[in-house]
Amino acid sequence: MIVNLQKFLQEEEVFWKELEARLGELEKEPALKMTLDEVKRFHYLYQRASAGLAKITTFSAEPEIRHYLESLQRSGDS
Repeated sequence: MIVNLQKFLQEEEVFWKELEARLGELEKEPALKMTLDEVKRFHYLYQRASAGLAKITTFSAEPEIRHYLESLQRSGDS
């Protein structure tokens, strides 16, 4: 449960932006090879964004954040 929504968004945005950047790199270069550490970091970021999406769905006042996280999740699934 999120007690302070603004604090949660502020803290998590760094990780979401990093995931977004990595997804952008993969879209530009689908054959991009990652090291094991890079794959682990990508997995961590993806899991963290997914967990954030699960938490944020309880806040109907933040639909744009939910849509943003859903788009990251869809990009990671392809």
